[in-house]
Amino acid sequence: YKATAQQIKDFAIGTTSISGIGDGTVSGAIDSLSDQADNKVLFLTNVACAATTGNFATVSNAAITANHVVVDIEYANPSAITSDVTWTTSNGSLVLNGTCAAATSCSIILIKKDN
Repeated sequence: YKATAQQIKDFAIGTTSISGIGDGTVSGAIDSLSDQADNKVLFLTNVACAATTGNFATVSNAAITANHVVVDIEYANPSAITSDVTWTTSNGSLVLNGTCAAATSCSIILIKKDN
């Protein structure tokens, strides 16, 4: 048996149209999907946490987007954090807000949300 080129294409990549992905070309769709996958997970280490109430840590990193969410924070000295911590991400920045009673550092995992 011989498969047609269309049957091989349908088997290999499915029958979904790529016209709505990127610029609608095969290379445009690949570039668009690749861009979406870039920096999906960010692991930030040795983030300095200042002893203050309010914004106690700020990270500037071009890979951070407004679509990143914090999924884990591990503090070098967990007892230094004496309140709940909130976070804000924006393009190029992550800010942690709360009360840090003594200077410490932390490692943070960010994941880019898909929805």
